[in-house]
Amino acid sequence: MKDKVQFLDSIGSNSKSHLKLLRIALLFVQIISVLYFLNCSLSITELGVALDDSWIHFQFARNLAADGQIAFNPGEWSTGTTSLLWDVILAAGFIIGIPIVWYSILIGAILYLILGQLVFAVFRDYWDDFSTAFFAALIVVITGNVIWFALSGMETILFLTLGLLWIEVFRRRKIVLTGLISGLLMLTRIEGLLFILIGIFFTLYRDGIKKGLKKSIIIVLCALPFILPSILLNLKVAGEFYPTTMAGKKWLYYIDSGFFAISIDRIWRFIAVWFVTLFETNWFPETLSGSFTFKYYFFRLIYGGSLDRQPLNLPMNSLPVILQIVLLLAGIILILILLVGVWKSFKYLIKDLLQKKKELSGWHYFIFWFLGHNLIYLSIMPIRGHGGRYQAVNFIAFGLFLTAGLDSVKFIWKRRHILKQKILKFLILTIYILSLITWGSIYAESVRHVNEVHCKAGKWIRDNLPPDAVLAVFDVGAVKFFSEMKILDIAGLTDQEALKYVLKGDIVPYMKTHHADYLIFVEELLTPREIAEGKTEYLNSVYYERLGIKRERGRTLDLEPVIKFSISRNEWYRHWKALLTHSPILAVYKIHWLSK
Repeated sequence: MKDKVQFLDSIGSNSKSHLKLLRIALLFVQIISVLYFLNCSLSITELGVALDDSWIHFQFARNLAADGQIAFNPGEWSTGTTSLLWDVILAAGFIIGIPIVWYSILIGAILYLILGQLVFAVFRDYWDDFSTAFFAALIVVITGNVIWFALSGMETILFLTLGLLWIEVFRRRKIVLTGLISGLLMLTRIEGLLFILIGIFFTLYRDGIKKGLKKSIIIVLCALPFILPSILLNLKVAGEFYPTTMAGKKWLYYIDSGFFAISIDRIWRFIAVWFVTLFETNWFPETLSGSFTFKYYFFRLIYGGSLDRQPLNLPMNSLPVILQIVLLLAGIILILILLVGVWKSFKYLIKDLLQKKKELSGWHYFIFWFLGHNLIYLSIMPIRGHGGRYQAVNFIAFGLFLTAGLDSVKFIWKRRHILKQKILKFLILTIYILSLITWGSIYAESVRHVNEVHCKAGKWIRDNLPPDAVLAVFDVGAVKFFSEMKILDIAGLTDQEALKYVLKGDIVPYMKTHHADYLIFVEELLTPREIAEGKTEYLNSVYYERLGIKRERGRTLDLEPVIKFSISRNEWYRHWKALLTHSPILAVYKIHWLSK
């Protein structure tokens, strides 16, 4: 008997050692991945962030550190920040005196390392086998989108990390901490409200109405000190409980500015675009710079479009036909494995709920987060966002579902063919590693774009335009941060007054009322076909028409070209295709008002 107890203790010790080793291995992979991305970036440009929106956060943080105001233009209170908590964290960098780009990347990298350990913890609740949970977590941390989020200078990685931390403390029944983190989540992004709702629902579920109600009240009370300031600010400045940015973003994506935006067509397109995201930018981003005819028809079929339309005539070399067929089949197989994993996970979830299992695991709560988060966007703002950052939780879910689907292979092929499952895991890991390598260059190219277009424009404006000039700007982040001049945000993201004109499609009266001297606007590169047809680059953007600027040119104002900041098509196209961010040109025009 004594020998048996010693043997069992030995197993427990080995399991703990195994777990520790896997945690260290995961951390090592993450550190190498971060260093690889930064090295890719520094090889072609100086250290920077991957979105102009990051510079909006930096501007809010600078004003918060200097004056204690939530403001984009100093002295003007604004609800145009998507994340008050991220601004507060960044403001600490200004107070300490660390260069803000270095600071934001450092914080993002630290959060990314914590994220990996929390993902592993949630996945260990799903699998008894540590190695399988490690494989699933490994897929998540080497997903290029996730590392891009971490180093982008945005709040996305903060929201993901806090969400997983919430799961960890809630399943351990730490009610006060649950409430505090719920408040921090809502202070990070408005979607954090979901965690309060999940917390209340499952507290009532596992503790009953009487005890659960008391604990639910504690959760809400602990969250209130964090969320009330944000809600009150939004109500006072914008008259809504949500930030100005939501309506502005909806306008950008042709979505009705009302709170809800539910339609069957948009719901299907939202789901379909995620299949495309998986295939095109998550699994095989290497093909972004090559023409892929088979893939085009496959995507058209998913979207429900007409298959008789021809692919776009883009100036790219066609991929070999055999490679196209292999990649298309591989993508379909991966999607099928993923769907099997979704079915399997939801089957377990429903079974546990029907059996009224009180002690739910981290993965149960995670799936409710995944479902609730996507339902919020399906009903309010059904768009993917920059590289999927609006629904970044999906990339964690894909690691869970894809590995759960692989688990089912052993039941299809039976245990004597377990080698085939291991081969599949090796091939999938290879795909993700190749994707990671490509995403290193995608990250580098997006950073170079922001540095050489947006930051360079902001510095040139600071050095060459009159310091008292008023600038009407479409992409406001870096231009404002570096110029420190008066900015009119004519995309309506940071300015509630401007938003009213944006939604009407008539921004010129707003520009004129505020005496705008210069227009800084995004434009597109012309294709070879457009150049051959004689099209000019002057006012080459659909937003000129949507904002009514083109209509008023020659009647209310004239625009004199001053300078353009651009990036070449080869440098721009691939990272734009993966992320759908940033037009390739930022143009500066002198405004001449024609009417009194």
